[in-house]
Amino acid sequence: MTTNVRELLGDLRRQMTPANGDYLDRLMKRPEVQKVLDADERELVAARVALVTKLKAAPSQHAKACEAAGKAHAAASTLVEKKRKELAAGIATALLCVFDLRQYDIFFVQGGLYELVTGGLLHALRILK
Repeated sequence: MTTNVRELLGDLRRQMTPANGDYLDRLMKRPEVQKVLDADERELVAARVALVTKLKAAPSQHAKACEAAGKAHAAASTLVEKKRKELAAGIATALLCVFDLRQYDIFFVQGGLYELVTGGLLHALRILK
């Protein structure tokens, strides 16, 4: 916490005897002392203005951070959705390949067909006996 020099000198003045207090008052009225006290006061005011500026900027910075986090979340969700679709397409392709290989096995390996003739195809599928 910042303490103002004028406040400290005022507290000191109240604790002094009247004669010493008058001497302190004369010292306080000197131009070089006034210059130091004014500089201290300007420094305090500048620090308070800077703090107020930071505090006023905080809500907008918070809103910007929330907006950026929302955009990042949306981008991640879109990426996950895209990967999920790619995975589903890959699984569907693999299932179709397995089905086609099974058909090949039934027609050409087990059925002994070398060309697909309707009669032979029906016998291989055990539709005709």
